[in-house]
Amino acid sequence: MLGQEPVALGQESAEAPPSPSSGESVGGGASLPRIAAVELRGQAPEGGVEGLLPLLALRVGEPLTDRAVRETLRNLHASGQVATARVDSRELGGGEVVVTVSLRPHRLVRGIRFEGIDAENEEISPEALSALLSLRPGQPLVGDALAQDARTLQDHLQGLGFPAARVEPRLDLAAQSLAGAEVSFVLETGPRATVGSLVFEGDLGPFAATELIEHLGVAPGEPVVEEAVADSAEALRVWLVDSGYRQARVEPPRRQIRYGRPSSVEGASVVVPSLAALSAPAPSVDLVYSLQLGPKFRLVVEGAEQEKLERRGLLSVLDGEGYDPALLVRTREQLVRWYQEKGHYDVLVAAEEERLQGPDAKEEVELRVMVEPGLRYELESFTVEGNEVIGDQRLQELVATSPPRRLVPGSGRLVSAVLQEDMTNLRSFYALEGFYQARVADPVITKDGQELRVAVEVEEGPQRRLAAVVITERRWLPPEAAGAEPGLPLEDLLGARWRESLPTVPGGPYHPQRVEESAELVRDRLRDAGYPWVQVSPRVTWIHDTLAEVELRLLRGPRALVGRVVLRGQQHTEEPVLRRFVDLQPGDPIARRRLLEVERSLARLGIFSRVDVRALPGEAGSTQRNVLVEVEEGRARRVSYGLGYDSDDGIRGLLGYSHKNLWGRALSLQLDLRASERDERYRILLSQPYLGRWDVPVNYTLFRFDEDRESFRQQSRGFRTEAFRELPRGRRVALVYDYRRIDLEDVQGSLAAIDPQDREIQINSLIPSLLVDRRDDPFDPTRGWSTALQLQYAFPVLGADAQFLKAFVQQTAYLDLERYGVLAASLRVGAIEPLGSGRDAAEGLNPVPIGERFFAGGRTSHRAFERDLLGIDGVTRIATEEGGGVRLLPRGGNALLLLNLEARFPLTAALGGTAFLDIGNVWADWRDLDLDQIRYGLGAGIRYRSPIGPIRLEAGWNLDRQPGEGSVEFHLTFGNPF
Repeated sequence: MLGQEPVALGQESAEAPPSPSSGESVGGGASLPRIAAVELRGQAPEGGVEGLLPLLALRVGEPLTDRAVRETLRNLHASGQVATARVDSRELGGGEVVVTVSLRPHRLVRGIRFEGIDAENEEISPEALSALLSLRPGQPLVGDALAQDARTLQDHLQGLGFPAARVEPRLDLAAQSLAGAEVSFVLETGPRATVGSLVFEGDLGPFAATELIEHLGVAPGEPVVEEAVADSAEALRVWLVDSGYRQARVEPPRRQIRYGRPSSVEGASVVVPSLAALSAPAPSVDLVYSLQLGPKFRLVVEGAEQEKLERRGLLSVLDGEGYDPALLVRTREQLVRWYQEKGHYDVLVAAEEERLQGPDAKEEVELRVMVEPGLRYELESFTVEGNEVIGDQRLQELVATSPPRRLVPGSGRLVSAVLQEDMTNLRSFYALEGFYQARVADPVITKDGQELRVAVEVEEGPQRRLAAVVITERRWLPPEAAGAEPGLPLEDLLGARWRESLPTVPGGPYHPQRVEESAELVRDRLRDAGYPWVQVSPRVTWIHDTLAEVELRLLRGPRALVGRVVLRGQQHTEEPVLRRFVDLQPGDPIARRRLLEVERSLARLGIFSRVDVRALPGEAGSTQRNVLVEVEEGRARRVSYGLGYDSDDGIRGLLGYSHKNLWGRALSLQLDLRASERDERYRILLSQPYLGRWDVPVNYTLFRFDEDRESFRQQSRGFRTEAFRELPRGRRVALVYDYRRIDLEDVQGSLAAIDPQDREIQINSLIPSLLVDRRDDPFDPTRGWSTALQLQYAFPVLGADAQFLKAFVQQTAYLDLERYGVLAASLRVGAIEPLGSGRDAAEGLNPVPIGERFFAGGRTSHRAFERDLLGIDGVTRIATEEGGGVRLLPRGGNALLLLNLEARFPLTAALGGTAFLDIGNVWADWRDLDLDQIRYGLGAGIRYRSPIGPIRLEAGWNLDRQPGEGSVEFHLTFGNPF
C-alpha cells in the first residue's frame, strides 16, 4: 500500500506549501514548469506499483503539459488496474513542480465460487456456469458486471427448467489485499419443472398422438429445458417431412404452467406463478402443438435405380427442408450433370408433379422423375477458333472441358453445366484483358459416332491498354501546419518494384475491375503502414478509344503509431514474457493485420483461452495510440489418459500430465507414460517458446524407450534437445542434438547375425531437418503435398561409439477427386554410410547399431508384411528353421526404398474404403539397391472417419510370397499410414 508515504520518482521534493492544480489542466502559459519529482499516492494495485510506472507519461526533467497529464490518466485507466486517478502539482520555485498522482485501484477478481449447486447435475457444474460469465479471475471488477452475471446465471437456470431459480451475488474482499475480491454466486434453484401434457391441434392424418410424441425430443415427466422445447416443433416437422408430408408445418408450442392442480389449456395463455406457488411442489408445463400436415408426397423414379440416386444425394426433392417446385428443377439439373459426367451427354431427364386423390379421399402429390441415359460419348476435341492475340494454350488453361487426360477427373466428358461455366470464364478473361468488344460465340457441338467435338468461335476485336498509371497524393493540411505529421515518403511506401505487381501497369490491359483492385491494394499497403483512414480514388482519362491513363488519387489521413502497449488480464504469466511475444514497440505503425499477428503469436503459446489486441482511442491531433493487449489464461494443468488397440502393438494405454505455463514463463512441462504389449515409453518434455533473446522454440526431452522386437529387446535411455523455427508457407527447420545409450537383451538367432558390438552402445547425434507442408489438413489431407528431409550425423564424443551418416527423405502428394475420393502417394528413401572404424567392419557385419538401421513392414510402411519383417533373407533379415517351419527375424539395413500408392474413396457419410499398392524393400547397403529385389503388395480396407481422425482396418496381400511369410496381413490402427 502506498498509504501516507508517497513513492517519489526523481529527486526528493523540498518543503513547500502545496499549490494543487488538479484534473487535466496542469501547467500553461508561455513557459511551462518542469517536473522535479513524481509521487504516487493511494492504495497499491494488485500487481504492485512497478507495473504502473511504464504507463506514466510524466517524466522528471520534462515540461508539465496537458497532453502528458491526459496520456497518463488514459494509460492508467486502460491498464484495468486503476478505478480513479487524479494528477495534482505543487510549485517548488524556480519554475519547477512536484507532480502527485493519486490512485484508487480496481478490485481484481481473485476467484469465483458457486454455492448451492447440485454436484451430480453436469448442466449446472462450475465449469458450465463459469463459461457463461463475463467476469474472469485476474480481470477488474467494474460497473455492474457482478449483477449482470447474476442475471445471466438466473436466466440460464430458468431456461433449464427451474422457474423459481434465484441467484444472489456476493463480494468478499480478500484478507491479504483490499484490491482483491472473491466473487461468490449463491444459487437457489427451487423445484425443477417437468413436462406435463402434450397436446396436438389440427388434422393429425394417419398418426396417433403417441407416435408424434416419440419424435418431439421431449416427453411427459422429463425436465423442461428451454432449448429442447424450442427445438421440439422443428424436430417433429423434419420427421413429418421425411415421412412424406413435405409441406408440413408445426408451430412452436404454446405453454401453460400448472402448480399441483389440473388445468385446461386455454389458447396461448401463460399462467404467471404467484410467490406462494414458487414454494409449491414441482410445477409441470403443458405443451400445445398446432399441426398442418398438407398433402402427402410420393416420389417415383423411372429409368434408374431410385435407391442408388438417393445414396448419391441426387434427388433434391427428398431434402429434409421440405418441398418447393424449384426442387424438381434442381433435381433435373443434378441428374443431367451426373449422367453427363458418366459420358451420357444426350441424357433426357423429365421431372413433373401430379396431384391425385388418395385412398382416404385426401389429396396426394406424386413427383415423377423419368430418366433416359442414352448413348455413352467421349469428348475427342475442344478447339477455339478465331483467336489471334491470345494463344490456344492460354485459353485451354481457362476451361475445364477437355479431351481425356491422365489423372484429371472429369476429362473426356462433356457436361453442359461445365461447358457453360467455361464460356463464362472465357468471356470474363477477354474482358479483363481489355478486349471490350470481344465476342465468344456459343459452342458448336458435333457428333461422330460416339465421339464429340466442341468448337468455339472467338472474335477478339480491339484491345484497350494503359498508357500511364500514376499515384498522386493530396493532404488534409499543408506539411508546415502546426501539429501536422509529414509521414513517410510516398516512394518508400509505394516503390517502383511494388507498383509493377499491381493489376494496372503501363502497357497492360485496361478494365475497371483491374483499376479497383489496384486501388484496394494501395489502400491495404497504406493501412499496413499505419494509415487506417486512407482514401484512394481512381480517375480514368481516355486519350482515345483504346488508350487510357489511370490516376490513383491518394489521401492518407492521420497516421496511427503505437504509443504504449498496455497489458491486462495476466495472472500468472510474467509481464516480460508476455511483452516479448507482443513485439510491438513505440513508433511502430498500427495496422489491423499486425494486431492479428500479435493475437496469433500469443495464441500459439497455448496458455491463453482468449486474446484480444486492439488500438485504444488516441489524443485528438496526435498520431500515437495506445494498444491494449487483453488476455485470459486458460487451465494450465491437465491430466490425460487413454486406452486403445493396434494390430502391431496390441493393447496400449496412455497416461500423461502437462503444465502449460510453468513458473509463469510460458514453459510447458509434459510427462508421458505410453505402454503396449510390445513397447514402453517414458518421457519428460520441457518446451520453451524462446531461446535467450531469440524467438526460437526449444524442446528438451529426457526419455526411456523399451521396445520388444521379433529378434531382440532394446532399451534406449537418453536426452534430446531440439531447436526449431516455423517459417512462412508451411516450412519448418529444426536442429536436434540427441544422446542415447542402447542396451540389447533377449537376442535371438546366431551372434553372427546380431553383431556383438550392438549389445551396449552410446550414440551422439546432430540431426538437422527440413519439413515443407502444403497439405490442407495434417491429420486427414485431401490435397497438397509435403516434403521431409532429415540428416543424422553420429560422432564419437563423450564415450559414444557409433559413427555414421544417415539421410532420409519422404515425399507425399494428395490429389482431390472430390466426390470420388482422394489419390495419395508416398515415397520414402533412406541411406546410411558408416564412418571411421566402421568402414572396415568384417564382411557380413553391419557396423551401424541395429536400433538406428532401417526397418519396414507393418501398418504404416509395407502392409503385405508383418512389422519389421520386410527384407532380404540372409542379409537384412534372418530365416531360421523352427517347429518344422521357417521363422523370420528382422536385422535391418542401411538402405530403404518404399513407395505407397493409395486410393481413398467414400462409401457413406463417415465410412470409406481404401485400395493400395505398396512397393519396396530394405538392403544392407545403399550401393546394393537392386530394383529386381523389390517386393510388392496389394491391399484393401475400410476407414471410419472419427472426430479425432480415421480408424483403419486393412488387409495386404503378398504378391510374391516366400517361405516364412504370410499370404495376407491384417492391420487395425488409428491414423493414416502417411
